[in-house]
Amino acid sequence: MLASYLCWLSMTRVPVSTRLCCRSVVCVRAGETGGTSRWSLVNFPAAHRGLNRGHVFTTPISACGHVLSLSCGSGGSNSTMKQWLYDLKRDDWEPLQTRPAWRNPCFFTSLLTSLSVQQAITRGHWPVFGVGPAFVLLSSLLYWYKPRRQCWRRNFDLIVVRAGMSSHVLLAVVFCQPLGIFGLLAGYVAGGVCYAIGRVLTVQRRWLHGAFVHSGVHIFANVGNLLMLRFIR
Repeated sequence: MLASYLCWLSMTRVPVSTRLCCRSVVCVRAGETGGTSRWSLVNFPAAHRGLNRGHVFTTPISACGHVLSLSCGSGGSNSTMKQWLYDLKRDDWEPLQTRPAWRNPCFFTSLLTSLSVQQAITRGHWPVFGVGPAFVLLSSLLYWYKPRRQCWRRNFDLIVVRAGMSSHVLLAVVFCQPLGIFGLLAGYVAGGVCYAIGRVLTVQRRWLHGAFVHSGVHIFANVGNLLMLRFIR
C-alpha cells in the first residue's frame, strides 16, 4: 500500500472539480479507471473551501514550486513576503480533514517515520537513535487521524516532534561524521520550509495544497534521519 500511495504522489498534477454541496470534494485522477477518488472535507462550507477549478499539484516539490512561481509573478515581492509572514502568524485556520483518515497525505506520510525506527534497530543503534522516532511516529498518528488546530493531541505532537528533532541534532553532533550532521540538518531545513509553506496554504484555505506540502515535513525529516544513521562513527 505504501509503495502504491507514493507512486500516486509522484503524479505531477490532478484535475479537481468541486461540488456545490458542503460535504465532499471530488478529485479525479487523470487516466484512472473504475470511478473517481472521493475526498470528504468536513466542517467547511463549500463557499470557504478555497479550492478552485484547475489543478492540484500532488507532490511537495511541485506544489511548492507552483505556489512560489505564482507569488513571484503576482508583482510586489515585498508585499507578497509581508502577506506570507502575516498568514504564517495567523491562528484562524484548521487542517485538512478527510474521511477516512488515511486519505489525508499527512496521516499516510506519518508512517514513513517507521523507516527511521526500523533502520535504527537494523543498524544496531537502538534505543539511542530509535526511541525518539518511535515517539514521533506514535504522536503523529495520534494527531493526524483526526487533526484539529486546538486540541491536546496537536500540542502533544508538537512537543514530541520538537524534542525528537532537537535530540537527534545533539546526537548527530556527538556520534556522527560531518556528512551525517549535514544530511540531518539538510533534511530538517527542507522539512521546515515545507511546514511554513504548508501552513500558509492552509491559512489561505487551500487545504489539499497545504496538506501535500506539509507531507514534505515527514518525507524530508525522515530522509535526514536515514542519512544520519549511515554516518554514525
